[in-house]
Amino acid sequence: MGKTLIQYVYIALAATLLSGCYTSQVTVDTVEKANEHIAQQEKKSDVGVTDEMKAKLTHLFSDVPEYAKLAIRDDSAASLPRLRSSVPPKYPLIGYLANTKATVKVAFIISEGGKVEDARVYEASDDRFSESALKAVRKWKFYPGSFNGIAAKFMVVVPVQFDGRK
Repeated sequence: MGKTLIQYVYIALAATLLSGCYTSQVTVDTVEKANEHIAQQEKKSDVGVTDEMKAKLTHLFSDVPEYAKLAIRDDSAASLPRLRSSVPPKYPLIGYLANTKATVKVAFIISEGGKVEDARVYEASDDRFSESALKAVRKWKFYPGSFNGIAAKFMVVVPVQFDGRK
């Protein structure tokens, strides 16, 4: 019985030490790819935001009217924010051990200074990954965007991928 207890304590200690230390598979050129995507979106007049998405985003941020308005603002004449630095999300231990793949779409507000002000889960294929995705996105930094030549806040939705062990 003593051996079983020692094994249990060892496993619990190992799980505690390993908890959250696995990061998702993020390529080194994430910032460059993200900014290329943003540049392409700027060139398009229709960035693919449907009325359904606008309604869902407005509802998601309905407790902060200033943010909810950003979901329906026409940003076609804006200079969009550019990603300066990103932090990969930590893989939840349970997801890592089970080799689970997931995508969490995070909606967030970028301030006039380029910081993430508010981040919320837009949708998730597995809710166990939501908190990890939110924690990572909250650490991202951006070069500020502008609207009519003035630094402005922007609402962004990004998919955060958890690709399993590779």
